Amino acid sequence: MEHHAGHRHAERGKSYFHDFRIGPGQPLDHRILRRRYKLYGQHLRSPHANGETRQLNNRGIFAEPFDVRSSGDLHGHRDGHIGDAHRDGDVQGWKHHAGTGTLSAGKATFTTATLKAGTHSITAVYGGDTNFAGSTSPALSQAVNKAASTTSVASSMNPSGLAQSVTFTATVKPATSGTPTGTVTFKDGTTTLGTGTLSGGKATFTTSALALGSHSITASYAGDTNFTASTSAALTQTVKPASSTTVASSLNPSTFGQAVTFTATVTATSGTPTGMVTFKDGTTTLGTGTLSGGKAMLTTSTLAAGSHSITAVYGGDANFTSSTSPVLTQKVNP
Repeated sequence: MEHHAGHRHAERGKSYFHDFRIGPGQPLDHRILRRRYKLYGQHLRSPHANGETRQLNNRGIFAEPFDVRSSGDLHGHRDGHIGDAHRDGDVQGWKHHAGTGTLSAGKATFTTATLKAGTHSITAVYGGDTNFAGSTSPALSQAVNKAASTTSVASSMNPSGLAQSVTFTATVKPATSGTPTGTVTFKDGTTTLGTGTLSGGKATFTTSALALGSHSITASYAGDTNFTASTSAALTQTVKPASSTTVASSLNPSTFGQAVTFTATVTATSGTPTGMVTFKDGTTTLGTGTLSGGKAMLTTSTLAAGSHSITAVYGGDANFTSSTSPVLTQKVNP
């Protein structure tokens, strides 16, 4: 059974098939069930549904649910329109009901921003009134182009160390509204690193396989039914040799007021790191030291009695990544 667009004029004693369900506060909707009904004046009833009858309100809409699950013949016991039950001057579609407009000086309008990309066959269906019969316009082919998208990419750690795990996050934004869906391909130059699926406009890819040096990372969105494809600007990801830092105390435990020297040692698989090391007691900075031969020192006599969590934080340089030492517990006796 085909779905019919628009209204069909009831003829006395003639049977019709229609697909519709009557919902609360809604016009008739053909999309749920295909049933036969009888039309009696302003009443619609099914002869095989326990005699149930529903009355139209003054707007031609049923005020409560009416879901008929049995069949019967549809007869027009008066001239009238069978369909969405709108009366006197409403214009609307049936097969894909986009909306309605009320006639004013022979014109009705309807505005929408929900059409998906593609071609749409638009018709206007006039329901007629007490003086004029209903009519349906020829189809208008409305083309909707895909909306543009923009893509950006960010790194969770830049620079990163050799064999360190780095997560790249692509963000795809629409030029208008909506949420792009689909996949994003992450590339290092022309080499594909992997793909990620968009969720909430974001896709991620994690790798620890980047070689030493600079990498030109891009994220390419493939597009979907509503949004065009787009590629991010290149992100320069730098991979350096990893450094490792340790810290030692010259006196542990120490006594309150005694001078204690902390020595940080920064190493790498090859070469000698340079730069600065920051010494911390928990989150409090004690001071800094400059690396010489891979070592930096700090001397202090201001530690209070008790236990102190000492770390040495290497800031990295042009050739080596930053690193933080394990915690050293420094005890200071009263």
